[in-house]
Amino acid sequence: TFLFPCVDRYVLVGSRHGSWHEGAVGDWGNGSAVITQIIAFMTAQIRAGWQPDRTILFCSWGGSSLGNIGSFEWG
Repeated sequence: TFLFPCVDRYVLVGSRHGSWHEGAVGDWGNGSAVITQIIAFMTAQIRAGWQPDRTILFCSWGGSSLGNIGSFEWG
């Protein structure tokens, strides 16, 4: 594929993370654990020689209990 040297396309992979209040263990199981496994898998693939066609950004946002301000403000 031909890519312009000054133009990049991003793939954004993210999830919210919980806080230390009641129910935080359930929050970890929802999104952050899945993202952690995706990162581990992709790291192994890159070490084996695979190179992604796009820049991949992994994000973990806070503030979900306050109206998703973490992901909203980042965006």
